[in-house]
Amino acid sequence: MQSYFESALPYLEVFYQPIYNLNEKKLNVAEALLRYDDGHHQNIEQVIRKAEEMGYVSCFDLWVLNKVLEQLPELKKRNIERINVNLSPVTCSSVESEKKIFAMLDQCTSDISAICFEITESNQLQNMQQVIKLAENLIKRGCLIAIDDFGKEESNLLRLMQIPFSVLKIDKAVTWTIDTTSFSKDLISEIIYFLHKYGIQITAEGIENQLQAKELSDMGCDFLQGYLISKPVSFEDFCAFIDAHNKKESAGWKETLEEAGKKNHRKEK
Repeated sequence: MQSYFESALPYLEVFYQPIYNLNEKKLNVAEALLRYDDGHHQNIEQVIRKAEEMGYVSCFDLWVLNKVLEQLPELKKRNIERINVNLSPVTCSSVESEKKIFAMLDQCTSDISAICFEITESNQLQNMQQVIKLAENLIKRGCLIAIDDFGKEESNLLRLMQIPFSVLKIDKAVTWTIDTTSFSKDLISEIIYFLHKYGIQITAEGIENQLQAKELSDMGCDFLQGYLISKPVSFEDFCAFIDAHNKKESAGWKETLEEAGKKNHRKEK
């Protein structure tokens, strides 16, 4: 009898959601997200929930990582400098999963420093020593660690201080409060200011309108992720989206340079 993971395998696909780099004004980061479609309207949350119940969730995490590493050369060709890959609390707490992760990274011929592993800080992180060890070893290999969904549920500060990380992702539920009260706005601004002092980059999730984007940009946020930029799309559509963006950006630079040349020519006259 096939395992639950094996039976789900034909319907799995990795989607990518572009992340906008505010500092460089580029779309050069993306998050890899698992999607499932068997034609019966079962969503990925249901699949993962059942996988957790049956003890197969790490299989899904490792499958996504393997697929991202396969697609990494094409992503790098499009100037994507960072790809975020999620690791579930179960995977982070497993010594066996750590061995498999490093085996995949060792076999990868591309630059694995482009991989940023997202860890959700939650009470499901059962073996904290193993989580810390995994994070430290990934950092030693040149990978990045991000704390995902910050501000959601408990946001345990002790665990936040224990896990080494260089990127903090503010949960969309927190982002959506930015234009509701001055307290919310000030608190998010202070979080960004404080973490920047320690070299930690901030990604705001759930960006859906220009007001949110402007507010967070003014606060010094480093990255924006959300439907304002793009929903998660298939690998093929993501490549097409980035190609179109790069072409537009290149054309924009060409126009800027041409205009600058005309101005200099007029000055010379």
